[in-house]
Amino acid sequence: MKKILVSAIALFITLTLTFVGRSDGQEPAAPNPTTVGSETPVTQNHKHSESTHIELLDIGDYYTDQGPLRASGEKWLGLDVGRSSLDECQIKVKTSNQGEGTQEMHHVSVDPPIEPLFLVRGVELSAGAVITLFAGNWEQSLDEKSPLNFRLGSASYELRVVRSEDTATCEEGLPLNARLLLTSGENRQVLYSLVDCGGGAAWHVLWAGDLDRDGKLDLFVNVSPGDYGGTRKLFLSSKAQKGRLVKEVAELVSYGC
Repeated sequence: MKKILVSAIALFITLTLTFVGRSDGQEPAAPNPTTVGSETPVTQNHKHSESTHIELLDIGDYYTDQGPLRASGEKWLGLDVGRSSLDECQIKVKTSNQGEGTQEMHHVSVDPPIEPLFLVRGVELSAGAVITLFAGNWEQSLDEKSPLNFRLGSASYELRVVRSEDTATCEEGLPLNARLLLTSGENRQVLYSLVDCGGGAAWHVLWAGDLDRDGKLDLFVNVSPGDYGGTRKLFLSSKAQKGRLVKEVAELVSYGC
């Protein structure tokens, strides 16, 4: 009888403590949740270390099918060759039709009114002075006999046109399979190759200097396959992979006839 009484008292005390605990807002501890692991931690405020898309733009007129549609007020950096500087500017776009049934044309200008060699955005560049080593023109084209040499700091560079020994000679312009070769010390890099003769293919160095301010050579060149138009390419040293001198980061296609 005494054992039964002791058990009853113990049960009563247990029930009382449980009721009091729940009245105080205390819930029994839940079991530890299962952790789902991820090899890549998620960062809410992740910022890319470098831009994934770099754009070039030229001032002047172009048809709407010759590039992405631009809007007034877009912010760009313009290379002013005369002052050797990158300037912050906004573009202004005016639309016009040449006549009924003709394509719409856009005229792009910049504010403040400068005449940049090109406009660029989407790359880690900032406004300010840059080093200009060479500012070319459309009359002076590269050929096998006239390489260009540059010196920046303690480094020397040579940009020249080379051909394969068994390549054919085109009637005019550059030889078939011509290569645009950049060398500096023991480093050699082919920037562009011609796979067809074309009608009067020609390459031009439009600007050489240090655009990204890393103390190494950057280039802006035109590589025309011949017949019409051409493609202007921007090469930056700061984007180059290990063992390379530069990397092509953007191009701007020219149209003509």
